[in-house]
Amino acid sequence: MLKKSLSLLLLVFVLTSCAPKDPLVKPVEKSKEVDRTEEVEKVKEVRFPAPELVEVEDYQVSASSVLKDKSKIGFNYAPEMAFDRDFSTAWCAADGKTGAELVMNFADYVKVGKMGIVPGFARDAEIYNQNKRVKKLKVQFQDEEGKFQDFASYDLPDKYGMQFFDFEGEETKAVKFVIEDVYAGSKYEDLCIAEIDFWSDYVENRDAAAAEKYYLDNKAGNALKPNDIVSDIIVTDFVYALGYEARKSEYVPNRCETSFYPPTASKVPQSDPGRWYVNFGRVLHAFAKINQYGIAGDVLDVKWMHEEIDYEGEGTDDFNLNVIERQEWVLMASEKGIKVEEACNGELYAYATLDEQILSNNFGGMFGGGYKVVFLKNGKVVGEAEFYAGQ
Repeated sequence: MLKKSLSLLLLVFVLTSCAPKDPLVKPVEKSKEVDRTEEVEKVKEVRFPAPELVEVEDYQVSASSVLKDKSKIGFNYAPEMAFDRDFSTAWCAADGKTGAELVMNFADYVKVGKMGIVPGFARDAEIYNQNKRVKKLKVQFQDEEGKFQDFASYDLPDKYGMQFFDFEGEETKAVKFVIEDVYAGSKYEDLCIAEIDFWSDYVENRDAAAAEKYYLDNKAGNALKPNDIVSDIIVTDFVYALGYEARKSEYVPNRCETSFYPPTASKVPQSDPGRWYVNFGRVLHAFAKINQYGIAGDVLDVKWMHEEIDYEGEGTDDFNLNVIERQEWVLMASEKGIKVEEACNGELYAYATLDEQILSNNFGGMFGGGYKVVFLKNGKVVGEAEFYAGQ
């Protein structure tokens, strides 16, 4: 019996010693590890609910092109200007053509709801219509592959103020606005968008009147405007229009004439057709026509300047002069506190005079050299005109 037991034990030992060993990682354990990896990947694919865009302040904007300011006034047409809740600033495309694009990029997915847009340069209704306005706008949202897909195209009515869309919670990491069609400007070719707004209460309430009121109450007073409010200047002595004896009289412009400009027959030298020609011994009158950037009641200052010139040639009836060198401008006279007034036909003007004795005392040569009248507002030149004077 004992021998049988020992034999069985020996057989078990031999069989166990000859069996193959298990691998280091068991298939079951490997299967479990694969399963855990898949679970991790699935967790990565799950997105937390996207926040409402109205709650998001972290975003970047870019544009297909940007208009450069050539006025030297300081206008900024960068894409950020369309997101500052200010009608008087705007993003403007460089060429004013359709196809211009504006893009908002977010750090993560956002839920896009209501939006307000002011589809033009909107400092005021007049300048709004003078520039191009957006007529048709395409909106695209970026998909999960990073590609922009069309969401909708909107036909915008041609009216001043904010207009509203509702994207009904579309989720995206980027929004693109593409200008597909425009309304022509009455004066300028600039194509701008003044405002795109997701955040304001008046957007949530679709209240265009409240949006305009916010602008008028908080932003309009600081709106940047061009300095050159004078569009044209006439300098005259009236010697041909009013007769020789009128030279010492004070001419007061009739505010109710068809045009506030007086009649004039003053000559312009052929050698410099941009300048007026007046005579010594006459009271000089300068009429400045005010453009859309000025208003009645604006206060201007006036400077009358003299510039001696060296020239060749003789003073014939044709006034053929070859100017060799212009000298520095020197102040002859000045006047402060001239108000812009409105004529009965609605035109705005400013009016200044120069005593005939001052002009005679600054005689600088055969034809008196060069002269100019300068209109200023808050110390900045808003318009000027040069003229000649002779005997």
